[in-house]
This record gives sequence, C-alpha cells and structure tokens, in this order.
Amino acid sequence: MNIPILLALIALSPQKSIIDRLSALKTFKADFYELITYNTGAVSDTWRGKIYFKNPDKLRLEVKLPDKQLIISDGKEVWLYFKKKNEAYKRDVTTLVKEVSPSYIFMDTTKCTVELDTLTETNALFTLKPKNPKGALVIVEGIQMSVSLEDTLPDRVVIRDKEGNSFDFHFTKRKANKKLKDKLFQFKPPKNCKVYD
Repeated sequence: MNIPILLALIALSPQKSIIDRLSALKTFKADFYELITYNTGAVSDTWRGKIYFKNPDKLRLEVKLPDKQLIISDGKEVWLYFKKKNEAYKRDVTTLVKEVSPSYIFMDTTKCTVELDTLTETNALFTLKPKNPKGALVIVEGIQMSVSLEDTLPDRVVIRDKEGNSFDFHFTKRKANKKLKDKLFQFKPPKNCKVYD
C-alpha cells in the first residue's frame, strides 16, 4: 500500500487501525533491548535478547545480557530460569511480577482506549490506557507504542506503571505470523536445577 494512503487511513481511524493491526498478530518474534527507569531515577542495565509471543497468552523471553535468563509462560504458569545459578522459579501467571512482563505489549487492545499521538512518514505513536483501572492491568498507568508503517509492527513500546517506573522495549528483526511450536513455550528444568515453587 502507498505510504501516504496508509497515513491517511491511520489518521482517519487510529483506534480501529491499531486494534486491527495488533489483533491480527497470531505470533510475533523479534530481537529486543530494554531499559528500565525506576521512579527513583535509577536506570537498569540494558537487557538484550529475543522475544517470542503466540496469541493469546504464550510468551518466551530469552535474555542474553547482562545475564542469561529465560522467562517462559504457557498462559497458565510462568517459569523464570537463571542460568548462572541454575535456579528456576515457577509462578501462577497472575502473580508474574511486572518487571518481567512484556506480555503487556500484546494485551487485548479492546480493553484499552487507544489514541494517536504522533504520525510521521515512518511511524505512528499511540497511547494505550486500560479502560478498567480495577481490572487485570491495574498496575499499568499507560503504554506508548510506536508502530512502523513499513511493516505495521511495533518497534518500540514504553510501559509506565502506577509507581512511576518505566519499561522501554525496542524491537528489531521483527517477524509476525510465523509458525511457532507450542513446545517453545514449555519449560523443563535442566539437570540439578533448584526449583522454587
């Protein structure tokens, strides 16, 4: 599609456009880096790795730097594995701590208000806010999402929580709707791994 026509369509109907775009994602994979800025002003190390998402609720986050970690969710349980210590933590998905929850990036956009903030020739910047502040997204104050108009995929997402912390994800080498097997979202503790339930 011609970029000026696409820009015009987005400008005319930003909410429908972003919801259609995100709800069409069956799978998403990308390289990522993340910076966390805490409400104290402190900034975390840069996290780098790969992210895999399968609609509606499967997530795999392979952190390569600063330390190797694996975060896997099948939609019911979440496993956090720290390779250096050979330790794994198993949690119910509802108790997943927000610091390791990029699944907010792919939340059900029908539960959000969506506003177009900025539109350029290359990107559209949207703000998403939970419609129900008492619902499952109670810790999320808002999300800013930059969508590349070249491939209509998110290239940057900033999640702000109600405590004033900011989680800034950047995505490269983005691919959508590629086949991802369910076993990618299952975790089997390695030999001699200490598991905390």
